[in-house]
Amino acid sequence: QTLIRHSKTHSEEKINQCSQCNKTFAYKSILVKHQMRHTGDHLASHQLIHTEKYSYKCNKCDKAFSFNCHLKIHMKIHIVEKIFTCMQCGMAFSEKGHLTSHLKKHTGDKPYKCSQCDKAFSHKHSLKAHNRIHTGEKPY
Repeated sequence: QTLIRHSKTHSEEKINQCSQCNKTFAYKSILVKHQMRHTGDHLASHQLIHTEKYSYKCNKCDKAFSFNCHLKIHMKIHIVEKIFTCMQCGMAFSEKGHLTSHLKKHTGDKPYKCSQCDKAFSHKHSLKAHNRIHTGEKPY
């Protein structure tokens, strides 16, 4: 049942469309939750993400965040033991997968190619974000 529900999110069965931004969803409940982003306090809170107002600063590095909860999540990277080290630049990671992903920067490996233009990307999520240029989709 869970797999069937999840599979729907990847299919063309997304008939619940947001009237504000035209984004579509497989389930009405997800659409209703999404629509809260377009109203009142939720909108103001969400819009902070897109501004330069980063009032929560990390005292261990130069990163800054709009929300304290994001700073707290970030602080974990300074505590976790980093045992996977890049032999090319010395950057260290707590998970092997993060090191593997990082290594693509050094190799220049860009297996994710845009079907609309000549751009290529090291990571699938980067291609997905890039595709919004062609579709006009706004994730907010």
